[in-house]
Amino acid sequence: MSERLIAKENLSAYERWEGISFDGPEPGQRETVVLPTADEVEALTQRAHDEGYAAGMLEARDEARKLAAVAHSFTGAATGIESTLAEAVLSLSLDLAKQIIRQSLAIRPELVLAVVQEALKGLAGSYQNNVLLLNPADAEAVSRHASEELTKDGWRIVVDERIEAGGCRIESSTGQVDATLAHRWQIVMAQLGSSDAWIS
Repeated sequence: MSERLIAKENLSAYERWEGISFDGPEPGQRETVVLPTADEVEALTQRAHDEGYAAGMLEARDEARKLAAVAHSFTGAATGIESTLAEAVLSLSLDLAKQIIRQSLAIRPELVLAVVQEALKGLAGSYQNNVLLLNPADAEAVSRHASEELTKDGWRIVVDERIEAGGCRIESSTGQVDATLAHRWQIVMAQLGSSDAWIS
């Protein structure tokens, strides 16, 4: 097999290969560096400033939206906490009131006399079949302190164990008055806008 040499000039564009020079420019040759003008530098500076400002404003708006969302969430949480706290304070106050009422009635059973007098005012006048229903302990206290007056006005005391101490129920031929603790408590709760039950 014989080797055939092809002259450089006869090579096609696809066959021609020239090595890459790893040396700097030939001695005596200079690379030309074109520096920007002052106007170009100012324009580039202004453009960079404007782009930076726009990016900063966009980021600031995004952060402001996030902060507003956090503030709104915090406001909602604070309102929820206030509402929960108010409900808890009301519930605690009502529980304390129940305990105070029960303790007061246990210590001073004659307090039922004021309840009975108020209930009797609800049916003022002369009626027939007047019945005052009381808890056994209260019936004893009322009999001791007001039996004569009640008998004179035609009232009969009837013991009813279903009525909690401190309350009463009145029945007559013309109507009824519910002055039990549970019923009076329900009236107070309605005025407070609460549905807390006397017995819970």
